Amino acid sequence: MYQQLELDFASALASALDEPEQADISLMCASLDQHLQGRSPHEQLSF
Repeated sequence: MYQQLELDFASALASALDEPEQADISLMCASLDQHLQGRSPHEQLSF
């Protein structure tokens, strides 16, 4: 499950870097929140 979330966030980030004008910041934040959910504070900060 974590791998899929990582791919979603990585994909959103890669798209934003390629086309910053088209980036959906709210989607990126939601993907990041999902990715960090359930991880320790140390893991969250290291990510």
